[in-house]
Amino acid sequence: MTSSSLSEASKRKAADALRRRGASAERSAARLLAVQALYQIVMTGEAVERVLPEFHRYRLAEELDGLSLGRVDRELFDALVT
Repeated sequence: MTSSSLSEASKRKAADALRRRGASAERSAARLLAVQALYQIVMTGEAVERVLPEFHRYRLAEELDGLSLGRVDRELFDALVT
């Protein structure tokens, strides 16, 4: 096996583990992304009304850097950020 196939195998294994965690993983992802959104709001001074739609469009994707993160609990994300 080459290092690139090990990397791909590792990515698949991590993605599978995240999917298996279900709702707990969805809430964890929502909390992580909420911290990132709040950090962006504080550091840039942008309004929540501008950051929230950006995160909905671009950051709540089910994949990040080629690694599937699974679903995100959007209701929890919105509640934490607003």
